[in-house]
Amino acid sequence: MSYQYFPRPHGNQMPSNISMNATPQSPSISVIPAGTTVLANYGEFTWFYGVVQGYNLLRNGGLLYQIMFRSGEIKTIASPQVLNQQSNNQNIEVGTRIVVKHPTKTMFVTSLVAELPCSENFFRYMLFLDDGTACYKTRDKLWVIDLVENPILSLPPHYKAFIHSFFISTGTGLHLYDVNVNDNIVFTSNDNINAQFTGKISEVDCNIALVTFDASNCSSSQEWIFRGSTRIISVHPNSNLIPMNNNNDNHNQPLEKHAFNSLPNTLSVFY
Repeated sequence: MSYQYFPRPHGNQMPSNISMNATPQSPSISVIPAGTTVLANYGEFTWFYGVVQGYNLLRNGGLLYQIMFRSGEIKTIASPQVLNQQSNNQNIEVGTRIVVKHPTKTMFVTSLVAELPCSENFFRYMLFLDDGTACYKTRDKLWVIDLVENPILSLPPHYKAFIHSFFISTGTGLHLYDVNVNDNIVFTSNDNINAQFTGKISEVDCNIALVTFDASNCSSSQEWIFRGSTRIISVHPNSNLIPMNNNNDNHNQPLEKHAFNSLPNTLSVFY
């Protein structure tokens, strides 16, 4: 059985008037009271639940919270990295920074919206997680990060090249693997391209595939990977790399361009 590629809906691209050289006006500060349970950034792209112990207001208007995590550890964390509610009234579009529960691990993780809901993906958002994996989530599972900088600036350095390629690709520039359950796959680690793993496709969900493989500690691990990820080296025996430029095949439609496509000069400084 072959799985189709479902493109992002038309007319829902990241706004083209966003400038990576401009910083939006900072919102007014709203203090989260002590004792409130929050979702907070523990380190890098990892988020966990914690409880507010107190806060410090800085001279520049910034706000720092003391957060106690369930482990008992207390960390000082800047207010943009502390979330006390899911802001479902905020506009979510391609490029929005999101915190979401990891699909295969017991943590939350920062991510980037890559595909908007449509009938073909069962009205879910496709997210590129900062650890190199991907997932689909409904809106009620998303925590929006209120950033004062462009989303691309918050991505890990080793991840920016793929994101840059994805968001500025035309229909002929992006390739997806046509995968089937039980296909073998060879792929790299997200943070070390020299570390390779061999696994099997366990499940396919629209544009992502669940890979089961043996980790370095000999335990079985699973990751959801985007079918167009540059982490994939090969898929066999029954898969082919399909260029998304065949207009005679309705299963392989060209991708829409994105707002990042209008910002190549700024993005290129990262590569």
